[in-house]
Amino acid sequence: MGGDDRGGQEQPKTTQVVGLLAYYGAEVEADLARFYPGRRIGEWWRTEYQGTGEMTSRELMVLVEQLPEESATKRAISGDEWLTLHHLVANVLDAVNFMRAETTNYRGGSSTPEPIKRPGQAERDAERTAAAHKVHDEILATMSGSP
Repeated sequence: MGGDDRGGQEQPKTTQVVGLLAYYGAEVEADLARFYPGRRIGEWWRTEYQGTGEMTSRELMVLVEQLPEESATKRAISGDEWLTLHHLVANVLDAVNFMRAETTNYRGGSSTPEPIKRPGQAERDAERTAAAHKVHDEILATMSGSP
């Protein structure tokens, strides 16, 4: 999103803002109100279309680039429902559960913990299963001499 406009290497800031707002307009609007009290997306619109000078495209991009990870804009852009903190906590809980299971199994018990489900995991699992079935079918076809 960021960068330097010198040398014609990057899109002008106004073009970047228009593209950003086309996809994430509601998120940007909400985040401006939440993280920058008193700032509104209307300031940028008035500057662009009425020349009021309230908020330049560069200023808007700086504000968006500096939004925290938990902002609606950053989460929408990343496509991840979880923050880094959520992933770290899930990893720690998985490690603790697996260590407890190892202790239980070492003492003669039986424990097989399930890892905490992550967002999108069901889709990834289904894709892996489909790919494994395809490879399995191809191996069987090759072994039986079928094309």
